[in-house]
Amino acid sequence: MRSPLTPPSTTSLQQLNLGHGPSPSSLTATMQEAALPSTSETNVHLNLGEKTTVKKAKSRVFLTNTEKYLQDKLVAASIKLSKMKNRFKKLSVNVKAAKQIASNPAVCDILENCTSTRKLLISMQCQEDHKKEKERRFTLQEKIASLSIFKQSPKGYRFLRFFFILPAQQTLIKKTEFADHAQVFMLRGLIYNYKQAISYTFASSATKGPERAQQIKDVIRGLQESGFIVVATVCDQGPNNRQALKLLINENRGIYLRKGEEPKENKILINGQEIVPLYDLMMMTLMTSPQRN
Repeated sequence: MRSPLTPPSTTSLQQLNLGHGPSPSSLTATMQEAALPSTSETNVHLNLGEKTTVKKAKSRVFLTNTEKYLQDKLVAASIKLSKMKNRFKKLSVNVKAAKQIASNPAVCDILENCTSTRKLLISMQCQEDHKKEKERRFTLQEKIASLSIFKQSPKGYRFLRFFFILPAQQTLIKKTEFADHAQVFMLRGLIYNYKQAISYTFASSATKGPERAQQIKDVIRGLQESGFIVVATVCDQGPNNRQALKLLINENRGIYLRKGEEPKENKILINGQEIVPLYDLMMMTLMTSPQRN
């Protein structure tokens, strides 16, 4: 007996067709359906054969403050190291190019035969090339050489600044400032009646308190070295004068406190000598007494 899945022979198909049975095409379709498993079985087979992938959730690591700080430091150090490596590569390329230029006989011959001004300008390019524009500083000789070019042709100088490192026009030509303040130190005798100007300065504005305090100390020290004994200072009550004397008094207070002594009020101490500050005269006066033998 034939299996139901075995296809019939040609003779059997012809007999079935003669007996008004189903056509060969319908029988073939029926046999194909019988030979193949059902759709539901196929799905079950595929579902059973699939590999199930389960993603394991990564556990989050919580860092302490110290560990977080060290991690940030490590990341910053890595970034800095990477930048330094890139900078080192660039510098290596520049050094290699500079060695090639320096070893070129034609370049050496030009450098030996060029004038001092040209040598100065060439050295200026090498020294200031790696600096930012606002960080560049030029010597007096470099400014003079650049100014000589600027005086010949300001337009040509501005054109050259596109290709070479040269001082800006504002650096070469500065606005002239005139003094509108004068400060005079005078020496006046305490016992003998004499008065003499010993120091004067000019400024474009009022002298600030800290600078004036330093000037007072320098003048008094100079008088002490010359043999005078300064016992008092007299000046008007201008804000800068009051600030200068206040700074000197506070400095004297600090000296006494460091020695463990009680500070003396309203006195200046210079080279171990106490000096009393006084007010009300229009000009700074140093009152002195004759040298004791």
